[in-house]
Amino acid sequence: MPAPTTTAPLPPPAGLPPLAGPVADLLDTVVLTPGTVAVGERSFDLERPEHARTVLRDALYESWHAGIVPPPPDARRPGRPRGGGDLERTLMRAVPHRRTRVTATVVGPAPAVPGELPAVVVAHGGVRLAVPVTAVTAVAAVNAVNAVNAVNASDPAAEGGTVLAAGSTVLADVPALRPWLSPGFLLVHGSAGGAQPAGGLLRVYLHVARPEAAEAVWTAVLGALEADGVRYQAKILSEPRHYPRRDAMVVYLGAGQAAAAHTVVAATAGLRGGELAPAASVFTAPLAPGTALAWEPADPRPGRRGLSFGQHRAAAVADGLLDHHRDPGAGTRAEAVARAMHRAGIRPDAPERNR
Repeated sequence: MPAPTTTAPLPPPAGLPPLAGPVADLLDTVVLTPGTVAVGERSFDLERPEHARTVLRDALYESWHAGIVPPPPDARRPGRPRGGGDLERTLMRAVPHRRTRVTATVVGPAPAVPGELPAVVVAHGGVRLAVPVTAVTAVAAVNAVNAVNAVNASDPAAEGGTVLAAGSTVLADVPALRPWLSPGFLLVHGSAGGAQPAGGLLRVYLHVARPEAAEAVWTAVLGALEADGVRYQAKILSEPRHYPRRDAMVVYLGAGQAAAAHTVVAATAGLRGGELAPAASVFTAPLAPGTALAWEPADPRPGRRGLSFGQHRAAAVADGLLDHHRDPGAGTRAEAVARAMHRAGIRPDAPERNR
């Protein structure tokens, strides 16, 4: 880690709110030295000075965001999560639906299979799927404001054979369950479709206390969202040995259905067995004990687009702390972190929100 230098204090960007809340309160628990990074009671040795940012970011993510409990020093390393266990199967059975509707692009006809319905290959989210033509509806824009008219496409030769032409846009009913799309988690899309990203995505975090509580929380939340016809995605930790985590379950909602966050809170209010632990990520806004919300990051800088919410917020704090360590004369730690958050598109006084 480079030796500190001293310059005149940097003026904050115009209108920059000060750092506030739990993030500001925890800054003094981070200690940086030339060879180590310490966050709370955890200390990490640096093999090379340039590793400081990555080590600090990961430590902040685990401690401040996910609340990951480190194993004892003599414990066997857990290794990467594995799929297909009893908990994952239990959670899959608890999903109240099996299909979801997505907007996709036709690739072409699927190879014919004797005894099965004709199918078409569609592309959605970078994945190609073979879908029966009876589960596909063609979409056509019919007026100047792009109103959508659904055309029945159960007959692959409908509309003169052009409805399911390669490149056309369709609505397709596809499997709702996506096991292991996110390693260690089971992901599901709502039967009405996934969350609409226009206007930003809202994340609702649930701190599931233990693997035995996962089914009850999962069942209650999905049942409530389905009953209200909400478009959403949800994921839950399906690897028992990685519990507890403050982000063990996450529900994704479009900005237009942000009010459904209260549906999630109401769904879990009736659970009385300690299924949710009260703590939440310091980067989120609490809704109820064990439930909190945050907005998906909006940071166009190179290398930031693929970060999760927790990784993105932890990276911004790490940048600010390292800026201050390199040049402590440029202002306080809190000011350096606030500037780094500002660069990352984060509100320093409300890190669950983008500025």
